[in-house]
Amino acid sequence: MRVFNEEGPTFNDNEENFSDLEERIKKNITILKNIHPEKMIKAENEKIEFRVGEKEFKFKNLKEYLFIWIFTNFFFHMTTTYNILKSKGVVLGRKFFEFLVFLTA
Repeated sequence: MRVFNEEGPTFNDNEENFSDLEERIKKNITILKNIHPEKMIKAENEKIEFRVGEKEFKFKNLKEYLFIWIFTNFFFHMTTTYNILKSKGVVLGRKFFEFLVFLTA
């Protein structure tokens, strides 16, 4: 896990239906629940550096990483999912998007 300078869990990406996706989400929730708060507090002021392909990313602390990387990626994917569902004819409105954001907060 990036924040702790550790290798994160890997998944096979072989989900075929919503039930499989729900199971994957449950696995991730379990991983997050097992992170002790003290470990997060200790990592709060540590640098976070990682590579994605050839690109290297550097953040001076956890707050910068959350605001610049995590939040922007989360809302990009949330918005993209919303737009794909709308384009496929799923009836969604602004309140649904706000509800999704509320659920994940």
